[in-house]
Amino acid sequence: MFSAYDSPLPTLICQAVSCQDQQVTISLTSNATQAYCPLCGLASERIHSRYVRQLTAFPVEGIACRWHIRACKFFCDNLDCQRCIFTQRFTQQIKPYGRWIDQCQQLLQQIGLNLGGRLGSGMARLFGLLVSGTTLLRRVRQQSTGVITAPRVLGVDDWAFRKGKTYGTILVD
Repeated sequence: MFSAYDSPLPTLICQAVSCQDQQVTISLTSNATQAYCPLCGLASERIHSRYVRQLTAFPVEGIACRWHIRACKFFCDNLDCQRCIFTQRFTQQIKPYGRWIDQCQQLLQQIGLNLGGRLGSGMARLFGLLVSGTTLLRRVRQQSTGVITAPRVLGVDDWAFRKGKTYGTILVD
């Protein structure tokens, strides 16, 4: 398998793998002894509690796969920090508050960009990812677009759809 140094998620230990109702569930537990506060950056070793995160991962042999991660909440010992309790952060593969691993997010964004909503939903189903067209379009909107520069020249045009009733304006870069 993986050694502790080349594992994609080095702070997680696999506890159990089960397959029921066309779904593989992988139960993982965090073995982290400390974490860093996301606001102040102070390391903490005091565990407050544990909670379970559920993530969707790539399908295994066409069967849906879910990760159940038992992670830690820590106390922040910095008295000046606004956050008294914070949750353990993982690698780039698992975003805070995320419900999908990062590679699935990227795949869904690409499918949504290339095929759109309804057609993309059918394509994602072929990969074993059950999502709606609306979800795909939401993933496309979440994708960062980069730096937007202000236009140098802006053209304005007004017109009437119905004279005296409804008007429209268009701005052209």
